[in-house]
Amino acid sequence: MSPPDADGDAPITADRTPTQKEAGQADPNGTPCGTGADCRSGFCTDGLCCESACLGLCRACNLTGSRGMCVPVLTGADPDDECTAQPTTTCGFDGTCDGAGACRLYLPVVPCGPSRCAGTSSQVADLCDGTGVCRATAAATTCGMNLCTAGACATPCPTGACPAKFRCEAGACVPEGLLLYWNLDEADGAATATDTSGHGYHGTFTGAVGQPVAATDATPGLQFPNPRSRAFTMANSHAIQLAPMPPALKRVNDLTISIHLRATMIDSADQSALVSLGDSIGLHLGPQDLNLFKHVAGPEFVNLTVVTATVLDGKWHHVVAVIGTDGMRIFFDGEDKGNNPDGRPVIYILGTDLWVGRHGAGRVDVNFGGNIDDVRIYDRVLSAQEIAELSRGAHAP
Repeated sequence: MSPPDADGDAPITADRTPTQKEAGQADPNGTPCGTGADCRSGFCTDGLCCESACLGLCRACNLTGSRGMCVPVLTGADPDDECTAQPTTTCGFDGTCDGAGACRLYLPVVPCGPSRCAGTSSQVADLCDGTGVCRATAAATTCGMNLCTAGACATPCPTGACPAKFRCEAGACVPEGLLLYWNLDEADGAATATDTSGHGYHGTFTGAVGQPVAATDATPGLQFPNPRSRAFTMANSHAIQLAPMPPALKRVNDLTISIHLRATMIDSADQSALVSLGDSIGLHLGPQDLNLFKHVAGPEFVNLTVVTATVLDGKWHHVVAVIGTDGMRIFFDGEDKGNNPDGRPVIYILGTDLWVGRHGAGRVDVNFGGNIDDVRIYDRVLSAQEIAELSRGAHAP
């Protein structure tokens, strides 16, 4: 009997038919196979002719784009169940491959220990670091104005889980005293700015030509859905009007106005109106400043002007005006920019309507141009902490 050939097969004789490989008829890599004899390479792996036996961990020969080649399994996958998931507390293997021919360790930000409260309004947790080590996090996750109880933010907030001066509404702690809230999320073509505060103070989109249009360029970073803002064209005198202004909005003191805006220009009078309560209270935008004024007696107005050099940089900004018995304040992007201690009450004997984007007594040279979003009016003075939370995008009524 002749010895086997170099591949270990028995010699070809009249009694033995050559294999496909020996006859030169075997399939190339990447084609379906049943055994290694079907393949030119001699290896049938993962149902395909493969360049090798592909015996390594987290490797395969049947991946799309690499059929017939022994390559690492994609990260997050484990088609052959080779990686056993370990408890997250170990920060060990997560039960999938890492894309480099090994089992993957739990990724960073995966909790590996119980969370705990840091004070009453934030929580911290131990996290895996991606190298198999569980580490204590230095930064706390804020709960907004919701409370942290039993190691977690109370979201949605149950009854009694909100700080003083807040109420639980739609699962979130929101400031009490919200008189008006125009989120400006209406679809393009809508005629009404819907008040979602529950008081029904709906505004009307208006303009000398057309009206403010819906824009997907909305305030970034808010902690609640905010699909749209409203784009105002200065030359067309675009505005939102509430006519007449309800008596409840004619606050003589204890009032907070909050508005998000994006602007790059001001009108010909070197200012643009943001919010006007019949021109008895006005919040205006200047080239590098913000101006808040109130009517207190006869022809007398009290003014507060603060410098805000970046207000026309085309980015989104948050502006808050506060009027109380201890005076007036302006906050810009959550920062207290200045105050006027005059606490005299407001007198409403001028215009009759509430306006956003236009002067309250009919002037046409202080129109606003740009985007406005998330307009709110409160019947109390918000604290600096509450305003900071608003600026960071918390409190969705």
